Amino acid sequence: MEKLKLTEEQEDNLNKSLCGFVRGNKYLRSYTTDYATIIRWKGEVILVNLNLLTEEYQKKFIDGNIKGYTNGLLGKLVPRVSTFMMMNSLAPAEVAFHFQIAGIQLIKYIDVEGNKL
Repeated sequence: MEKLKLTEEQEDNLNKSLCGFVRGNKYLRSYTTDYATIIRWKGEVILVNLNLLTEEYQKKFIDGNIKGYTNGLLGKLVPRVSTFMMMNSLAPAEVAFHFQIAGIQLIKYIDVEGNKL
């Protein structure tokens, strides 16, 4: 499967959608200072900067369970990205999710459905 490629306009729209996801999630919304950059399309990947979450949130939900936390977050992000792809008539593609926290980087490649709704 090919990697997801977006136009500049699609990049902007995906970033707005991802920002909306953060704002719509009461936990993420309450424990981050930067809605627009915690989860965003950057280059050819979706960058998830967990360092932008408060230390309190990280200790409660992430520490000691990074893989479980990122898998849970993927379960919520993939449907949003898939819907975005369908609304933009994009073919199914491989999407790279880069999770960053405390000097650790986890990279997950997910095949995401696309095409028309």
